[in-house]
Amino acid sequence: MNNFLSFLQSHNFIVLDGAMGTELQNRGYRTELPLWSAKANLDAKDLVYQIHYDYIQAGADIITTNTFRTQKHTFQKINNPNLAEQATINAVQIAIKAKKRAFRDVFVGGSLTTLEDCYQPNLVPNEAILREDHKRQTQLLAELGVDFLFCEAINTIREAKILAEFAQNTPIPFFMSFVINDDGNLLNGESLFDAIEIINKFKPTAILVNCRPIDILQKTVDTLINSFSGVKGIYPNGQGKPANDLGWDFHQQGDDIKKFTAHCRIWAKKGIKILGGCCGTNVEYIQALRSMLDQL
Repeated sequence: MNNFLSFLQSHNFIVLDGAMGTELQNRGYRTELPLWSAKANLDAKDLVYQIHYDYIQAGADIITTNTFRTQKHTFQKINNPNLAEQATINAVQIAIKAKKRAFRDVFVGGSLTTLEDCYQPNLVPNEAILREDHKRQTQLLAELGVDFLFCEAINTIREAKILAEFAQNTPIPFFMSFVINDDGNLLNGESLFDAIEIINKFKPTAILVNCRPIDILQKTVDTLINSFSGVKGIYPNGQGKPANDLGWDFHQQGDDIKKFTAHCRIWAKKGIKILGGCCGTNVEYIQALRSMLDQL
């Protein structure tokens, strides 16, 4: 933990990895719903490992475990909840294996997200379900040896508070990242300023926004900078849009690498320290980002 926090404070910029789920799909793996990327931890471990290592080679300082959909709640949808823990264990072991192969400092974030679709805040379960699953997952990830907990694409204050509570109760740091609507607030319409103010009470190491196009996340920059004194981050989507079959449609227009690096440069100069890519980004995005930030 001390090594990670020291690294975070001593570097001007931190590079996150790019997408895992959409990159699995891009490399030929069928990321079918409801498990999406989680199934790959069971039947395509070498591919998950290769994607992690490719991002490290591209210059990522942080790789994110492929645990975005490994909660018991998700595996109940295929009537096999007992597989959830093994999928989580495999995901962490794969990421740590890739980290150990690096010849420099690389850190592993244990991904946690909404129990239901992060783009559908109306589906957030009741408090009892949230507390049971998020408590189990935060504890498991911390025990497995990730460097920090990474709550990402959170769409309501209600679920964010529960995640933050359990994350704070582990011995490792945590990040909180929100998914944003077209107005620059949480996807369910709640104020981003209010969300940051509430989550700040749980002492997150960093607050970020993610998983939307660049032009939408641009609307959050001033709020992030003015309402949170800690480390701030942004990681937008790249090429494509969400789809209902495999999870992502690469044929839909999105934000290309040139636009991605141009905006990341602006954000970095404004005080955004953590930058990376979400859905639709790939190794080329992270290579370009690393190169640009190194020049800064």
